[in-house]
Amino acid sequence: MVAATQILDGHRVARKFVLTRNHREPDAGAVGVLQLLAQLAALQRDLGGAIMQSIFGALLAAGYAASFTAAIAASPNSQKVSDSVEAQLTKSFAGAEAVAQQYPKYADQITAAAKASFLSGDQWAYSAGIVAVLLGAALVFFMFPRKDDEERLLAEYHATDTAGVKAGS
Repeated sequence: MVAATQILDGHRVARKFVLTRNHREPDAGAVGVLQLLAQLAALQRDLGGAIMQSIFGALLAAGYAASFTAAIAASPNSQKVSDSVEAQLTKSFAGAEAVAQQYPKYADQITAAAKASFLSGDQWAYSAGIVAVLLGAALVFFMFPRKDDEERLLAEYHATDTAGVKAGS
């Protein structure tokens, strides 16, 4: 919770700078803070990307495994599939291709099931991506200030900045 508060405070400082940078250049002490904030923003972007990529990959793999497990269960030869072969089939597309090479009689069925399972898994990942985008849009819509509030904040930041410049003169 403390880290989240610090990140939000960092965004407020960065936003204040962005909104007021057209009015005056930052002083030398502010440059170090701005560099730190730029690095923090880059870290957040990279971390967020890595987290979402991990979530999408996990959903893709889970969807693939669930779909392939269902395809094996629905197969007329499901009793002939050993646990180790099923594990290899559901582990990855490459694993399914390796099994298809070992069992050429069933290669077309295995490859078709692997492709269908992969497409099922990607639907899970796409769905999660759509949900993430909608949540992000809702966050921006409800949490970010409207135009009038933005202009009020800009005037407030400018007044604070100019008061600090006049006091320092």
